[in-house]
Amino acid sequence: MEKYKYLVIFIALVTFGLVGCGNTNTSDKGTEATTSRQEVESYAKNQTSVLCDYYKDESGVWHAEGKQYTYRLILTGKSKNAAKKSKFVVLSNDKNITFQDVADSMLSNNSEDRFDENKTIIVEME
Repeated sequence: MEKYKYLVIFIALVTFGLVGCGNTNTSDKGTEATTSRQEVESYAKNQTSVLCDYYKDESGVWHAEGKQYTYRLILTGKSKNAAKKSKFVVLSNDKNITFQDVADSMLSNNSEDRFDENKTIIVEME
């Protein structure tokens, strides 16, 4: 029974993590637009653990899903009853986001725990 509980939690983490990072722009125009930007640092969805494409521009602003964020936070921690530590990378306009905030946003049934994508988005998960 305990194994099933962990499996359900893992599936929920992956599912909720992918919800905010779907590729909504499949047109050729979107591809042309992204090649003209000046990327300083970028991460592609095809990389291991990256949920959506995101990048940092010359001015230090992070971009994902057409939105802008001030901070890239790498958060590690261990959820209750988890076998090992997890890592979340989030882009946010709030530098005080915690590992527990991210875990709650993905697992909670309470909609108030979910992140507003205009303020915070999960871009990587291990």
